Amino acid sequence: MSEKKSEIPTKVKNIITLDWLEVMIRGGLIDRNMPLENYKVGTCWQLKKAGYGNKMFQAKYEINYKGLPFAEYFLFPRENMIKDKSVGKIKINNEWLYKVGGVELLYQLIEDMGARYKNVTRLDIAIDGYGFLDFIQDYDQGKYRKRGKLTYRPHYDGYNDDDTMRVGTAYFGSRKGGKQVTVYNKSKEIQKSGKVYIKDYWDRSGIISDEKKDVHRMEILLRNEEIKRIADFDFYRLWDFEFLACIMKTSVHKFADFYSMEDYKKKRDNVSRIDTIYNIADFDCLGGELLPKDYSISTKRVYSTKNYCKRSWMLWRHSKQLEREMPEYLDDAVTAADSINCIDWYADKVPEWEKEYDRLLRYNRLEYLEKQFKNKDRVQHGKQFSIVLKNEYGKLV
Repeated sequence: MSEKKSEIPTKVKNIITLDWLEVMIRGGLIDRNMPLENYKVGTCWQLKKAGYGNKMFQAKYEINYKGLPFAEYFLFPRENMIKDKSVGKIKINNEWLYKVGGVELLYQLIEDMGARYKNVTRLDIAIDGYGFLDFIQDYDQGKYRKRGKLTYRPHYDGYNDDDTMRVGTAYFGSRKGGKQVTVYNKSKEIQKSGKVYIKDYWDRSGIISDEKKDVHRMEILLRNEEIKRIADFDFYRLWDFEFLACIMKTSVHKFADFYSMEDYKKKRDNVSRIDTIYNIADFDCLGGELLPKDYSISTKRVYSTKNYCKRSWMLWRHSKQLEREMPEYLDDAVTAADSINCIDWYADKVPEWEKEYDRLLRYNRLEYLEKQFKNKDRVQHGKQFSIVLKNEYGKLV
């Protein structure tokens, strides 16, 4: 496998790459009832069982390409997580994302396994360059104002020459919200992580690693519900640097872009008239263009469905506690989460809901759930989901 050579001209301001890729697939060669310890796929792939899975899947296999670790494969969905038991998840190892053909090998793997691509569950895109944290420092000191209502969380790592606090890492948005932008000093991070292959990639791609000048990174994390909003998203174009730039530019538009405080003061009565918008990274040099977005799943519907999902799970958990389990409530929860492309969110929330239920049980605060069972309100609960699908607010737990 040859090293990745950027198509971006030498001495560019920014370079772009994938930094995390996790996909769901359907089908495959492993029999749930009789799984083997080892499999050989084609002439290049080896699959080896690697113990237990995670909170969503029961089993885990390590996938090697010509003897080298390539990816992790999770399969056999747990009973209360995913209804489609043929689904599995593949996470490609980070180092392969910095090599030529790494993503194309994933396409080949899925085909060789006899599986079908379902969706991307997590996608991280990173832009590396100089001066990103300088811009964040100016924003932190009030020279710029961000668009949108996302949260901003700075992490300070020292002081500047003028005794102001120095921003070492900045977070915009939240992982739980499905989209987060992180800006940090990648040169320092590599010293801790030991990922020297990233530094080699910089040298080959046109950013000269200068010990006196650190390389900064702007990184965006996108989960399935946010990826599905990009109408022209194409899994089979993730090898294309310009397409990655388009995804990132579209995702940060009105989320992590800025206008100057001077312009804001002049036109605060109508900020939509502000023409000059600032970005942390230079998308133009990367060929980034705005892609159309799909708003058929509105924020209102997502909020409502998530609350319905939580209530369904709580009702299922209470039925189990009363030793008269009603699995249809669990089916409701999974179906609701899947309808808004939030299965990963659901898997993250189940442990939290379990703790919350235990706490409510301990302090005898389950009046709502008791009333639901006493009135045998299963029909009314089912109607609630149809209301959610019509983009109305669901009843909160």
